[in-house]
Amino acid sequence: MMDAEGKQGKREEKRREENQILDGALLFVFFFLVVPKVQRKKKRRNETMSYDDVEIEDMEWNEELQAYTYPCPCGDLFQITKDDLKLGEEIARCPSCSLYITVIYNIEDFSDHNRNNKPLHPSNPQSLTVA
Repeated sequence: MMDAEGKQGKREEKRREENQILDGALLFVFFFLVVPKVQRKKKRRNETMSYDDVEIEDMEWNEELQAYTYPCPCGDLFQITKDDLKLGEEIARCPSCSLYITVIYNIEDFSDHNRNNKPLHPSNPQSLTVA
């Protein structure tokens, strides 16, 4: 009886070791083959198509357009709205040409639950007349 239990225990231990090796191999494939491929694709997309990466702080709020803007080399302005930013959009497009920029920002600054916190740009002060 002990021999049968001993053999069974050794088989289970061997199976666990094989599973650990398989888990390690899968992790290796994922982190060294899959992740870099996705990163290369993303990097290639940004390098070949996006004119530039611009931080939201470097853009200007345009009240008339109701959008953040940044000068485009064609003479027009790249534009992205607050609603776009709330949705996680990171591409500001130029309406006059095919160029666009990637906007770098923290999406939490534009989320609805952040409305009670300080705004990114202060609002215009209004005078109050007291009688």
